[in-house]
Amino acid sequence: MNLIIATAAIIMSMCMNGSQIQENEFYYNTELENNQVTAKYVYKQVSIPYKHTTYKVLKPQRKYDYTYDATDRLATQVTYKWDGSNWYPESRLTYIYATDGYSVSYSVWSSDMQRFSAPIEKMVYTQQPDQSSIQICNYKLHGSKWIQTSNVMAPTTHNLS
Repeated sequence: MNLIIATAAIIMSMCMNGSQIQENEFYYNTELENNQVTAKYVYKQVSIPYKHTTYKVLKPQRKYDYTYDATDRLATQVTYKWDGSNWYPESRLTYIYATDGYSVSYSVWSSDMQRFSAPIEKMVYTQQPDQSSIQICNYKLHGSKWIQTSNVMAPTTHNLS
């Protein structure tokens, strides 16, 4: 069963507005490879006064790297933060697919260990057998156990298959 992922649609809609200024004065630059988004850069427009004028420049904010599995589904999204001279890892979303849905786990970067942590939060999306709704469960890791923090049923406007 092929699943349509809401986050993939969000990524593509953001890409369609790639170089246009938004109300919040952020600019986006998107890298595509084989019609897939592989990276997205976010810049904030800032004003720098100099003598009797003000210049507007773009300051890097975030970078998102995307990878895909063998069937072209989103596999990971890694978020980087700009420190003024380099990009540093911040967090990672990992997508795992099942026949009736998918899960997204969230890990954070440990600068001490120079690697991502084990997942600390996750969301599980499960399509109901009649395909009329999808169950969305949120979990947080407490010690070694996953504790459910929310459970929502959302109607689907179209099948996820």
